[in-house]
Amino acid sequence: MDNKLSIALRKAQENLSISSISEFYFYGLSLKPRAYNPSFHVTIEFVTKAFLSLLHPDECNDQLMHKIKGGYFNKKKVAFQLNESESVATELKKKGTFRYKGEIDFYLHRQLPEERNPFVRVPLKRANLDLHTKIIMKDFKLYLNGEKDESLYADPLFRALRVKDQVLFIENFAELWYHEGQIFSLPLFEN
Repeated sequence: MDNKLSIALRKAQENLSISSISEFYFYGLSLKPRAYNPSFHVTIEFVTKAFLSLLHPDECNDQLMHKIKGGYFNKKKVAFQLNESESVATELKKKGTFRYKGEIDFYLHRQLPEERNPFVRVPLKRANLDLHTKIIMKDFKLYLNGEKDESLYADPLFRALRVKDQVLFIENFAELWYHEGQIFSLPLFEN
């Protein structure tokens, strides 16, 4: 295991790209250490973030990591019109949470603009806002996976999320996409 991980680490270092960094990250997460080591996967994430800061020092490291986890770079970006986007964004700014049509919860967290990393001397740049989404009902998740009938959900956002090879760009609100049982989101609005 150590030898294969070293090879993956060297490959990511020599060929610094989103593809090689993603490959290292997912390979590292797939490994199980010989002895119980709860910090192993955390270390893999720290090393991945260090690589991302070398590749794109001016971009928000947490958002790049989010994009890697959600397969963002393998999807096409599509403009999407959501009529409720302003009201959802306003409610998120006020309360920090919003439930969209009983199926998706949005959570908005304010965070420090810097993050420390033991493998990098300077703090890593982070976005001021972090937007999380959570699927509420199991039936809705089955619908997004294509295991439930399309006619059950008429909302245009739900239908668009069901297309797995696209990222929905909703102006002044967020980028949303569905990947492996989870809805990923990046905020596009300011405090």
